[in-house]
Amino acid sequence: QKELIDIVSVIEAESPDRPYLPGYFPLNTGRIKDYVRTIIASSPIEGAKYTYGQRMREHKGVDQIENIIDDISKTPFSRRAVASLWDVEIDSASANPPCLDLVQALVQENKLYLTAYIRSNDMFSAWPENAFGLLALRELIIKGANKKNQDLNLEAGSLIIISSSAH
Repeated sequence: QKELIDIVSVIEAESPDRPYLPGYFPLNTGRIKDYVRTIIASSPIEGAKYTYGQRMREHKGVDQIENIIDDISKTPFSRRAVASLWDVEIDSASANPPCLDLVQALVQENKLYLTAYIRSNDMFSAWPENAFGLLALRELIIKGANKKNQDLNLEAGSLIIISSSAH
């Protein structure tokens, strides 16, 4: 296995609704839609201890995504619009801690940028799913913030993915 450290991907013009899927990606639009739900919804999946959506939407009674939407709608220049998926009590000793550990939304020049930190990233099979899921999450945050503060009129900025261990 080849490992590269701290690979940064910047996605600027991809749409989660009309994905570009080259033949070498092992996924299709149906699989993307299924995966997106695991990122943006709090619904459990049979056989899984947790989903990223559960960690962000209802972990210990906190909806971090709704907090991000509230924060940005009230204070667009905030640097506190962060969701953490790492739970020190559980994940420090876990054999299967989350790979996606943190997302942060930042607004500049009326665009919402989403940065994600992934501690361990399978670049062939997991990275494409992660990217489309995070694009959908960015859209959810934009729509939510625009709905709460109609003066914002946010647009999509870049999605930045930091893959700490890209393999």
